Amino acid sequence: DLWVKEEDRSDHLSTLSFELPRREYIEYALEHGADMVQNSDKLRKIYEESEEKSERMAELAIGQSEMLNVDGTKVAITYFGCHQSRVGDMLIEDYGVDLAVIIQPTASVSFRSTEEFGRCSELARGLGGGGHNDAAGASVYDQFDFNPKSVSKEQVYIPEIDQDKSD
Repeated sequence: DLWVKEEDRSDHLSTLSFELPRREYIEYALEHGADMVQNSDKLRKIYEESEEKSERMAELAIGQSEMLNVDGTKVAITYFGCHQSRVGDMLIEDYGVDLAVIIQPTASVSFRSTEEFGRCSELARGLGGGGHNDAAGASVYDQFDFNPKSVSKEQVYIPEIDQDKSD
């Protein structure tokens, strides 16, 4: 299973699946397997250019994020149209937030969090979505108009966890 964050090739495969036309991606995958980037100078260049662009885009999203402290939980909220995984990971790893909320113009919201916070699925379910404890999302089309720059601490609601519940 290459679709894990710890395996560099999973990132290579994912990036190239978006950057290449489907038929070309399949041909390269059949020829090179999971080592496509390692075995092809052309694919390595495509991957590196895509990563540089993604990094710049994520930095733009982070630059416009609103950082809040909600009852001791560091929350970052931003509005951005792509690269939500990278934006969330960078906010958590580089800026020390516990929860990253990325609102997208496609009327969806993406949650990323530290393992310790780990309540993304719960938050997404509250909006009709779902996912994992540290990464989840929901479609919020027609649920509300949202401008992250107008959010106040009082408007950010993180539901209480019933400590008596067992998983």
